[in-house]
Amino acid sequence: MLDCDRGRPCCKVCEKHNISHLCHYDPRLWESKLETHDGKETTRKELMTHTLNSVDTTSTASPIDSPPKVNVKYKSYLNRILNTNLKSNCGPILNTDTAPKSNMSSAIQEIKQKINQLEASITHDSRNLNDIQPPQPHGNRELYLIREYGANSNDTVDFFNDPPAMLMWCSRMNNHGPLSWIALVMKDPFLMPIHRKVVGRRKKNSLSVPEYIKAKIVPETVKDAEFSRQIMDDAGMSEMGPMNLAGLKDSILAGTNKTLEAQILKVLPPTKAIWMLVDRFFLYVYPFFPYLDKKEFISQVEQITGSRTSKAELAKGLHFRKKLDIATIGTLLIVLRMAYMTLANNHEKATDFPKPSADEAYLLQYLVGSETIKVAQFCLNQFHLLRRCALNVFQCAALMRDYQRIDGSDGFGDAEQQIYLGTLIQIAVSIGLNRDPSKFDPAVSSSRLGNLWRKIWYVLICHDIEDSAIFGTPIMSRPDFFDTRPPSFSQATSNTDNLDVERETVEGIISGNELCKVLGDVVNSVLDIRNPPGMGDLLLRLDRLETYTKQHWGSLLQILTLNDGIHAHNLRKMNAIISYITVQSTLHPVYYHIFLLYEKKHNTEACFKFAEKILKIVIEIVSHFVEMIRYSYRYVGKGFDYLLSPPLETAIQKCLQIQISLYMRSMTIRKSIGKGSITSEIATDIDAFMSRLMSQNFGEKYLQGLMPVSGRSFYAWRMMKATSFIFKLLQKDKFSYPPDQYNFLAELKPDKIRYLWRLTETDRYTTKQKQLWRCENVRKSSEEMSDTFTPAPETTSSTTTSHSSLPATVPLATSTSLEMSLEDIDKFWAEMLRQQKIPIAGVSGNNRNSTSNIIDPAIPAEYRDGLTTDSIDMQFLGDLGLGDTYEVSSATGSSHSGVNNDSPGLVLSDSFGDRDFIMGKNNW
Repeated sequence: MLDCDRGRPCCKVCEKHNISHLCHYDPRLWESKLETHDGKETTRKELMTHTLNSVDTTSTASPIDSPPKVNVKYKSYLNRILNTNLKSNCGPILNTDTAPKSNMSSAIQEIKQKINQLEASITHDSRNLNDIQPPQPHGNRELYLIREYGANSNDTVDFFNDPPAMLMWCSRMNNHGPLSWIALVMKDPFLMPIHRKVVGRRKKNSLSVPEYIKAKIVPETVKDAEFSRQIMDDAGMSEMGPMNLAGLKDSILAGTNKTLEAQILKVLPPTKAIWMLVDRFFLYVYPFFPYLDKKEFISQVEQITGSRTSKAELAKGLHFRKKLDIATIGTLLIVLRMAYMTLANNHEKATDFPKPSADEAYLLQYLVGSETIKVAQFCLNQFHLLRRCALNVFQCAALMRDYQRIDGSDGFGDAEQQIYLGTLIQIAVSIGLNRDPSKFDPAVSSSRLGNLWRKIWYVLICHDIEDSAIFGTPIMSRPDFFDTRPPSFSQATSNTDNLDVERETVEGIISGNELCKVLGDVVNSVLDIRNPPGMGDLLLRLDRLETYTKQHWGSLLQILTLNDGIHAHNLRKMNAIISYITVQSTLHPVYYHIFLLYEKKHNTEACFKFAEKILKIVIEIVSHFVEMIRYSYRYVGKGFDYLLSPPLETAIQKCLQIQISLYMRSMTIRKSIGKGSITSEIATDIDAFMSRLMSQNFGEKYLQGLMPVSGRSFYAWRMMKATSFIFKLLQKDKFSYPPDQYNFLAELKPDKIRYLWRLTETDRYTTKQKQLWRCENVRKSSEEMSDTFTPAPETTSSTTTSHSSLPATVPLATSTSLEMSLEDIDKFWAEMLRQQKIPIAGVSGNNRNSTSNIIDPAIPAEYRDGLTTDSIDMQFLGDLGLGDTYEVSSATGSSHSGVNNDSPGLVLSDSFGDRDFIMGKNNW
């Protein structure tokens, strides 16, 4: 270091060493000399350097950013303090060159004291600043997420960039949102070949049913014939066949008011059962669909059916005073049917299942079947829903929509839900439900009607956002177009007489509204066609949703605590389960789209991170699926399977895509052992993974979970048929891919591949839950339990009373149709089909030929079972205990034992089912 001699215009020392261009100083600073305690001269510049060095020793470097010894932030902070204090306190003294030395010494001592004070304060402030929690690694949260996933902040996630998932079947064009399961199938290059193989190509001028419908891959105890007909109806096949005017018939209810009254009386149970079911509705259904005020509803019904009574006698007549009474009766019929559905349970044969109470045993004697809903629909049809309507009519329409949503017997899929809910929202706006009652009638605002008003609106809004999140359909409600306040809890405004139920209902709506705000933020970003979200922004929104979920519910394991017998707690737990499942079923499809984006970019590290994220979400649902759908009574008590099964069925179907995709990717690297980074040492692990995934995840967790509900749910039945067919094709390795198809697994090291495989193990999520249940079961003896855990006594159809013109459906006292004998079930559905005269495919008698696959509307109904005579080899399902299996019949007509020799052989490449319609491509 060189000493400057303060020469002008530059010092001689710097000039001698040829660095005069670096020599610069402020003459005012050099001229104002100070004297320290040891007699040496010190300048302000040296003073400031000394002070900075003193701070240097007390400053602590950030462990993350590893800054220089002097933190820039603290240095600027110190400079600001020094400049301010030195100017204000030292300026006059420093300019007194002629001042006496004594005065100067005292001034110097004063300055030294102030400097010591400054150093002490700076050290204290420095320590306080160091006590503050350091920022997130790599800066803000968005940047942290980008680096955590190995993503690129400049990337844009366009969920609509690929051709839309549009399927055309017969007369119907079906457009599916980007978050639906079929959209993921058609976007993933390892799933699309499966779709093409199963769907095939439709022959010109032919109407054919999917091959999996004819495969005997589900036990014969389910409604194969009825559900097969529904597939054709949903596809629009009836609209494509020749029109038969003679076959057109009026509704069974068409006619005079007397006929309508007779049909209503025919489906009504005894008066005592009616009022017991109404009470049960407000305990088990109203908290989730709060469209009715109990006191007002009972008053309206009594005016039509007569005063409430406990006598077990049939209603003798109905007193219609005005047309709106028809809507009230329609609502009553839906209430009775939904309340009766709460008596059904998915797995009543379990040894620990509680036996029915006396009230439940009484209600099970009187069937309230699906015919009740047909009559209710006719009542609703008496009103024009495409115009403004009374609240009574709207309540009936809203309950009808929710019944169809949870019943699962009519294939009420995403398009129907979207259309129906959109209509209800428009009707609600037309009658003013989007405006708070306080805006136009303060008296209504503080009444039971005002509270009910708010409940109806917020339930509609939450259903709108939840359906949009699950199916990827547009949100139809706008937050800037309503000012209705959320409902509140008070005894004066309660819409039911049970205040505990009312409190949980209101809190559930408020909690759901808060969730939908965060969920809607993600959905609006994802479904913005014109302005697709950036990667950082999308990850930040997803992170907020995950954080909200973890803060409120934690995990499924934390939610699924054992039933404590308190009904209000079970209501709260049901809301938590459904909300959690909805969020998780939204998160992993969004991450799936991001995963596919980076696989297209060949970003292996990002693919690995997002695949890891997806699997953690998906396998948690898969692990608890059987426990929730078969043994829900252990956690929320009896009576909620009707509500829990539909969202679980939807969720488990969306969980299949990533698992099958991982299976296919593993299969491809199994075939390429020795090429690239894949070595033979991993071959055994691949085989073990594929075998475990097929038997445990697909067999034990998926198919066995759906088994109890496939006998009454069309949606579950169709899922079992289609996916079982696919599983068998996977086992037989019927799929191939272009050799240049990028597979991120092939680029990973074996340890990382094994890690992803381990994530698919389901026991890692449920071991603690099983141990908890066993401990509780051992602790409680049968005498200590409020309900004795014994199998429910069987009730035969002879003891079931029905006023329906159709045969009685399976008594709910026996739970599902799987618990009836095969012979009884076959006879029942044969009788049902004969009475309904359903047109079918095939030819009469034993004259079945190769054209039996074609739909002919003129075929008599008694040969409807022709669709189920063909069968394929599903031996693996037989090994899993899922019923008999059959071999594919040969081209010559021979078949496995038990198969009709006249049935045609099935060729997987034949045309059947849906076909994809990709815009811009000729895929007809």
